[in-house]
Amino acid sequence: MRFNEVLLSLHVQQLCSLLAVVHGIKPSAIIESVLTDYWRAFVDFIKIHRLSMAYSTERGLVIFDRGRRVHYIDKDLLAKEDFKGEILDSDAVFSLKPISDTGIDYRDIYVSRSKDILLEILRYHLLKKTQKPKTDLRLGELLGYPECCVRNYVELGPVKAWYNYQRGLIESGLDQQMPVELWAIYHAPCSATCKASIELGGRYLMAVKKTSEKLYRKVVSELSSSHLAYSIGRRFLDFHETKRSIEPYVEKFVAERLPEPYYILYGKILRPFIYCKWEKEEFKLNITREIEGYKYIAYSPGEGVLVFDSSLKVHIYLTKKILGNKSIKYSSTAFRIYRVNRPTNTT
Repeated sequence: MRFNEVLLSLHVQQLCSLLAVVHGIKPSAIIESVLTDYWRAFVDFIKIHRLSMAYSTERGLVIFDRGRRVHYIDKDLLAKEDFKGEILDSDAVFSLKPISDTGIDYRDIYVSRSKDILLEILRYHLLKKTQKPKTDLRLGELLGYPECCVRNYVELGPVKAWYNYQRGLIESGLDQQMPVELWAIYHAPCSATCKASIELGGRYLMAVKKTSEKLYRKVVSELSSSHLAYSIGRRFLDFHETKRSIEPYVEKFVAERLPEPYYILYGKILRPFIYCKWEKEEFKLNITREIEGYKYIAYSPGEGVLVFDSSLKVHIYLTKKILGNKSIKYSSTAFRIYRVNRPTNTT
């Protein structure tokens, strides 16, 4: 299998993070979703680029040391924070697979060029030590985020940091003309115009371009799509908008579920950031392979979203009613569309 095919099986933002590690721009990354069908090819990619990789299995932790040796640590040793474990042949990584919640993808794969950096991240992140400002600052450094953004994130907390950033985009009108570089990164920028974040996103894109011009054009196209915020924080579904008249039965279906003003779009939904399946009463969040492709996307800003197909089968129906008391005050930045300006250096 060609590596371009493996890379394109990832969500493009996670692809940017991975290639930024490969090219030494980013010290480490968390790849949150690798399709199960591409696991062997993904491991081969890690091997060829001599990266270190770690992930959880049902019974323990696997650390793949620069594509050479597999360290398998069972849960008992992890409880004692002992990372020595059993040393296995490198091919064991093919059978020691990560946890999958859906059967569609494997979750939370940690990668780095340095085993030492990887181990430090695991101690902080995977073992969920008490989160203190000093720990969070170090994690941000290990993941290569700008210091201004890390300090802002630590000071405000994740929910408010994302809310302030998105609110700044909306209030300035940038939510409809965002730099594509801000979609190449993973962290919450400290402001809607954070120069360090935009520059870092540009470097990630250049890492993709160094790998493949064709891959770069595909990545820019997908990052430049429209982004549906289906909840607070960093919860987006990406799609390419397509012109299509809205039939009366579709309008009626939306009007019965979302308050005015609501908007109805039609578009091609791209590879989701992660796959998940959740339902509670009338609400649902079924992000499976079935959601990809052409769908209706309806939203009432700050109020709710609805994603469904021509037969009125619902894949996502969420409103601010599902948010907890502490989160509902942040709903104004959710349940809306964020749009992108293409970068000037796409050739």
